[in-house]
Amino acid sequence: MENYPVHPKEIKALQTAIQNFAQKNGPVLLLIETFDGIVVGPEIQKKLQNKEVYEDVKAVAVQLKSTTHRISLNLSSQFNKNRIPIRAFASKENAIKWLKKKQS
Repeated sequence: MENYPVHPKEIKALQTAIQNFAQKNGPVLLLIETFDGIVVGPEIQKKLQNKEVYEDVKAVAVQLKSTTHRISLNLSSQFNKNRIPIRAFASKENAIKWLKKKQS
């Protein structure tokens, strides 16, 4: 898939899915897997920064291929002191291990 643009309705669907899951199961541990070809424009970046999207989220792990993007995300999350712990990983396995530690 190349140049797939993320649309606002997908962010709303994500928020709804998180809320529905949290109502039944409690706080959500969110794993975001990225892939080449996805395009996240300025409008979507702004929507993703909305605290309401993550209201029921306990922790977020992001699997990123790019070392530069991982370092950037990890540094910015350290300095911004997010309400929700956010960390980037190269592998899905390491991301899941970290989320399991956050579960307790």
